[in-house]
Amino acid sequence: MGKKIEIPERVYKQLAALDGQSRVNQTVARILREYLVLRKQRANDPFFQKRKSYSSGLSDVSENHDDYLYGEKSKLDDSV
Repeated sequence: MGKKIEIPERVYKQLAALDGQSRVNQTVARILREYLVLRKQRANDPFFQKRKSYSSGLSDVSENHDDYLYGEKSKLDDSV
């Protein structure tokens, strides 16, 4: 079998309570596999890529964001 890892007793007890003591190893292995798949997916997802931040040079974005995003005041502004 593979390498052994140590997990805190508290975590082990919680896993054993969920899946039964005999299934803790399988549960931990499944969780780690799922984590690695998710991590690989995120590595390829542009949303999670680290990018440089840019400055617009505008000083009133918080007050006029609708104008900048939509080109004019949002119609919701008039209905409130």
